[in-house]
Amino acid sequence: MAHKTACPHCGQPTPAAQAQERPAAAEPSRPAEDPLDLQKILSIGNAVNATLNLETVLKLVLDYSMEITQAQRGYIFLRQDSGELAETLARDAGPAAPDGSPRRISRSALDFVLKKGKVVATLNAQRDAMFSDSRSVFDLGLQTIVCLPLQAGREAAESAAAPASPSVRGAIYLDSSLPLQYYTAHKQSLLEVMANSAATAIENARLYRAVEQQKVAVQAAAENLEIQVHQRTAELDQKNRELQAKIHELHELQSRLVQSEKMATIGTLAGGVAHEINNPLGAITSNVQRILRFPCAESRHAESARLIEEGSRRCTSIVEKLLAYSRKSDSTLIPTDLNSVLESTLELLQHHFRIADIRLEKQCAPLPPVLVNRNEMAQVISNLLINAKDSIASARNAERNSGTITLRTCFDSRSVFLEVRDDGPGIPPEVLPRIFDPFYTTKDVGAGTGLGLYVSLGLVRRYGGQIEAESAPGAGALFRLILPRVPAAARPPDASPGAGP
Repeated sequence: MAHKTACPHCGQPTPAAQAQERPAAAEPSRPAEDPLDLQKILSIGNAVNATLNLETVLKLVLDYSMEITQAQRGYIFLRQDSGELAETLARDAGPAAPDGSPRRISRSALDFVLKKGKVVATLNAQRDAMFSDSRSVFDLGLQTIVCLPLQAGREAAESAAAPASPSVRGAIYLDSSLPLQYYTAHKQSLLEVMANSAATAIENARLYRAVEQQKVAVQAAAENLEIQVHQRTAELDQKNRELQAKIHELHELQSRLVQSEKMATIGTLAGGVAHEINNPLGAITSNVQRILRFPCAESRHAESARLIEEGSRRCTSIVEKLLAYSRKSDSTLIPTDLNSVLESTLELLQHHFRIADIRLEKQCAPLPPVLVNRNEMAQVISNLLINAKDSIASARNAERNSGTITLRTCFDSRSVFLEVRDDGPGIPPEVLPRIFDPFYTTKDVGAGTGLGLYVSLGLVRRYGGQIEAESAPGAGALFRLILPRVPAAARPPDASPGAGP
């Protein structure tokens, strides 16, 4: 009597054992061990090992597995880098689950293969104890289930309780609702050989893909690095140019600071000279007054004495104003009439305008007081007037030897205004935004320090005011000094707001 071989899972005879019990007439004409299967497995092995394309390897393996087992459905599951199992390829005529859930297969067979690294093959799943709790087996009427591990090295567990081998990379799952007549131990061995070869090919393909991805990433990183290097080089070039410009600017500032120190020294010297001159002027004035007390035989001598007295008094007035202008201020702010500051400043600078042949036109209205420091405000007005004079002088030619500066004061409900307008060449548009920058000047070296408007704006802003500039090339320039009015509660009892223009 022939030896009967039973399925290790369901206890039923394997197809080979069933074939031994059948009558000779029932034997199929196809031999149990077909040399074509071996030839096919060799060709498949050569094919999967000859390509590094993962999709091609998976397709060849699954197609051959379904061909040799005549399975109705086939799947390949691969472990991902995270360790999770993912369905990578499927041959299933049925639609996928509408909610995106996994297809219904025997999870117990798949879990067993992944944990134990052993083949699961049953020809009667309905009666196999392994699938007694598998609802999908009964719902789908599955009869044959074959599940093979994909592992790079055959490391079968010694017992059912042994842990899974780390070499198990995935599984080939095949099932059918029909019994497989020709699935024999020989074909299972061929499938196992093919699965082991496929596992190695799959691992190589995945490594190759990872290397290619890494190569692409490295190339992208290199290109990005090159772009960053170019950008950084351009930024460094720009910073270098800016640094060179700053160095050049610092050299200019240094020369202007030296000139500013010279001018400050001259101002101090002028104050000392004025102080020294003030004493002999006083003596001249007092002596002339004594002469005028006595009758003079000749009227021309009396007239000369009066002229000497008038000149002495004028010189004394100028010296006093020069001393007041050069004296350090205590920065005390008091309610001040802007018109009176303007008049005293014009008296101090009148000689400059007469020599430069510049006519002054005044349109001054009585003004309410402003809260300022008188000496500092005189310095601001002086800077505006000197700039207007220099602008007119720079445009002189053979056809034009004189110029006009128009002064206008007015006020509104909130502010007091002083406008200084000249008929010089005007300020170029590219220069106008920079005229209040420190040390910026369009004058020749020694003619200006570039601090006048900068200092003036700082003083006016301290009072809560502003200086505005308007100009058009060839149409002169207008500087508008704006100061807030002193609130009525802060005015002294004798201060009156004056009338508007």
